[in-house]
Parts: sequence; C-alpha cells; structure tokens
Amino acid sequence: MIKGSIPQELGRLRNLSKLECFYLHENDLEGEIPDEIGDLTNLRLLSFRGNDSIPASIFTILEHLFLDSNRITGKIPVSLSNASKITHLFFTENDVQGNIPNEFGKLHELVWFEFEYNRISGAIPSSLFNISSLEILKARHNYLNGHLPYDLGTWLPNLQEIFLSHNQFSGDLPAAICNASKLENLEVANNSFTGPIPMMLGNLVDLITLNLQNNLLENNPGATRLDFLNSLVTSRNLVYLILESNPLNGIFTESIGNLSSNIRVLDAFDCGIRGSMPTNIGNLSGLIFLGLASNNIVGNVPPSFVGLQNLERLYLTGNKLEGTFPAELCSIGRLGLLHLGENRLSGETLWSTDLYIPICPAQGSKTTRKKSIILRTAVPVAVTFLILVKKKTSCINGHLSPLDILDADLVSDIGFTIDENQSQIKQLLVLIINVAVLCLKELPEERINMREVVVQLNKITAELTKLLTQIPFKI
Repeated sequence: MIKGSIPQELGRLRNLSKLECFYLHENDLEGEIPDEIGDLTNLRLLSFRGNDSIPASIFTILEHLFLDSNRITGKIPVSLSNASKITHLFFTENDVQGNIPNEFGKLHELVWFEFEYNRISGAIPSSLFNISSLEILKARHNYLNGHLPYDLGTWLPNLQEIFLSHNQFSGDLPAAICNASKLENLEVANNSFTGPIPMMLGNLVDLITLNLQNNLLENNPGATRLDFLNSLVTSRNLVYLILESNPLNGIFTESIGNLSSNIRVLDAFDCGIRGSMPTNIGNLSGLIFLGLASNNIVGNVPPSFVGLQNLERLYLTGNKLEGTFPAELCSIGRLGLLHLGENRLSGETLWSTDLYIPICPAQGSKTTRKKSIILRTAVPVAVTFLILVKKKTSCINGHLSPLDILDADLVSDIGFTIDENQSQIKQLLVLIINVAVLCLKELPEERINMREVVVQLNKITAELTKLLTQIPFKI
C-alpha cells in the first residue's frame, strides 16, 4: 500500500512518457492529484479509487477513466465533455449531484457510461442517446427524472445494456427501444413509467433480462389479453421476465408456454392478471422462480406443472384458484418454497396458518395408515410450533437448541396430552423441527427440498409409530 501524496514531478519523468495505464486504487494516498499527470500524453487508462479529486488537464488524453468508489462530490464538470477519446467512463458510488451536462453528447467514442449510486438529478440529455458507439448505460439509484426521448433506441445500434431502475422517470417507455436490436438487458424498475408496454419487444432477439417491476405500465389499450407477451416468443435467450406491480389487468395468452426454455424467473406478482392459468405453462422447463401471487387468476392449477422440474419457488397466494392441486407437484424434487394460501383449493392437504401443502400420494405396499398420518401431520406441527416459539421468544439464536426452548405449555398448545411421555414428545418435536428449520433456510444450497423432507420423515417413522399408539393428539 502506497502512502503520502503523489509527487508533481511524476508527469515530467522521461521514463514514464510512454505510460498508458495508471492504477492507483486501494492505496492510502492524500492530497490532490497533480495537474502534471496531464503531461503523460500517452496515458490511456486512469483508475483512482478511494481518492478525492481529478484534474481536468488529463481529460483530453484519456480513453478509460475509472473514478468509482471515491469521495467525489459536487457536480459533473462540463470540461469532461472534452475527453473526445474516452470510451469508458465510470464514477459509480460517489456523492456527485446536479445534472448530466448536455455537452456529453459530444463524447462520440463513448462505449460504457456508468454512474450508479450518486445523487444525480434532472433528465438524461437526449444527445446522449444519439451516441451510436454506446453499448452500456448504467444509471441506477439516482434522482433522474423526466421522460425518455421518444426515439430512444433508433440511433443506438450497439446498445446492449441499459439500467435505469430506482430513479424518478415518468412518461411512456418508448416503443423505439425495440429498434436497439442488440439489447440484452433492459431494466427500468422502480420508476413511474406509464402507458402500454411496447408491443414489439420480440425484435430484441438477444434479450436476457426484462425488468419492468414497480411502475404504472399497462396492457395495450382496449386489449383483454396480454398480447405483448406474444412477441417475446422470439427472444429465445430470455432468462428474467419481471413484471411485478404494474396494472396490466389482462389475461395470459397460451403463448406464454412458448417463451424461451432458458427462462429462469417469471415474476408477475400484483399485476391484476385475471382469467385462467395457461395450460401449457409447464413448457417453461427451466423455471426456478414462478411468482403469480396477488392476482385474480381463476380455475384449476394445470397438471402441466409436472414439467417444471427445476422449480424451487412457487408463489400463487391471493388468487381465486379452485379444485384439487395436482399430485404431479410432488415429483418436483427441487421445490423448496410453496405459497398457495388465500385461494379456493380443496383436497387432502397439510394445513397451517402459513402453508398449504398438497398430500403426496403414498407409494409402495409397505406404507401404513399410521405412516400416512405421520407424513400429513409432521409439517403443520413443526410450523405451528415455530409460530408459537416466535410468540414466546424474540429470536432463536445459536445458544439455544430446539430441545432447550421446548416447554410443557408449548407442547400442550399444539394439542398433545402431557404425561409421563413428555420427554419422548420433546424428542419427537425436535426431530420434526430440525426438518422444518432446514425447509426455512434462505440459501437454496442449504435448504432441504420436499423430496428430502419425505426421506427424513420416513427415517423417523418407526419412532413416530410407537408414539402414535401411546399418545393421543389433535391437530
């Protein structure tokens, strides 16, 4: 680590006259960066991190300027627009405020412009969207506002990524964005965009991420079906489709089952979606996250769900689904989180305050009635117990084991009769709770899936069977 100040003589050293790349980040430098650095006429890349100010004299010679993760304050200097050769400009994670200078439209060689996590406000100059070399624009977490230019995308043939989330933009999402044919990632979440979602998004054949979350975007006026999804069928690289919290108020089309098999996340929480669920949704075999909660979806859950063998999280809470849940769900070995409450589903289920879990059919002639009862009661007992524990303790920390927090009141609250078998009851609950805790792990690699839950419960079947013959209980 280098300490102290940068000497002024640095720019006059003959041996450094051909220096092209200069990295000074992650040091303990102090003072100002001397103007004499501008005398290093071959300098092409300058990277400062954890320092304070940059002299304007160097702007005209640079191609790459990395100022991210500094303590830079004040406004963006207009003189930076004189950096006519610059291709990469980063000043993410500073405290820069004010507007982006209109003169930045003169940066005709700019390829990557990133200024996230600052306090920049105002509109993005329309001239910036006319820089044909621009490939990546990252502007998340600022105070940018105003409307995007209506022709955004028309003059950006090389644009690959545009990140504008967590700002204050309003107005339409320009349909011309569909002309940026190389676009891979489009993220405009957490703004106030209004109007219809562009109908020609399918022109973006390389699209990987479409994140429109938490805006005021709507379906095409007068349409009852979500027809904009039809065009996305041609985006065969699509992985993330996030529509959450937009007033779409439409009906899914069957074309949703024809979306890319690469899609991993389909998030449409709270979108006013109505009608029945597409029967071919099971074609999305790559899904790991499906979120359709808080809508007005009616009818049955399609048996085609059996095709979602990679699904890890399923959210269908708060709809009007009815009928019995297909037993095929039990074959999804990776399913770890299942939310089905606040619907009209029926059938044989495991039920608690927070969970609605369909009964998996018993397999094999050795399965007894008691074993079936065990599998049907174990999870709700565990979840109910955890809820009761939370009521009595502010948290469960590493100093307490499940056995330590058990007491007679909790056990009796669950419905077991307390007698001389109390210690056995505690041991029983400990075994079940350990399985429940594994189900609640946040990280997928730590979380036990439903198939493993059954395996673990089968391992304690013999012990449970003995207790069932001795201990009356009610659930």
